[in-house]
Amino acid sequence: MLKQFHCVVVECDSAAVVQLLKNLQETGIAETRLLAVINSCIGKFSRVVFVHVYREGNRYADALAAVSFDQEDAYVIFESPPVAIEHLLYKDYVGAPCPRLFTDNGMMMG
Repeated sequence: MLKQFHCVVVECDSAAVVQLLKNLQETGIAETRLLAVINSCIGKFSRVVFVHVYREGNRYADALAAVSFDQEDAYVIFESPPVAIEHLLYKDYVGAPCPRLFTDNGMMMG
């Protein structure tokens, strides 16, 4: 049986996308088909919060998204962490730093 969620926090590593989605949430005006679909999804929950996270904070989501391409089922519950994120869990466990790299002109590197 699937749990019913009423409140959702959506984290994204693009500040521009977060701002776009917050504006969509406030105005309800969807200028593209994709935004209309997102707006429809927002309406299914009593509360949706959009939050900007730095790319480093999104590394678990990135790794799990890569794992999802190998999954045939639309909904998967892991009994234990997938192998693809074990190294990330270990780094968090030992407190390994996750530095942000910048170029000489102050721009963040990929």
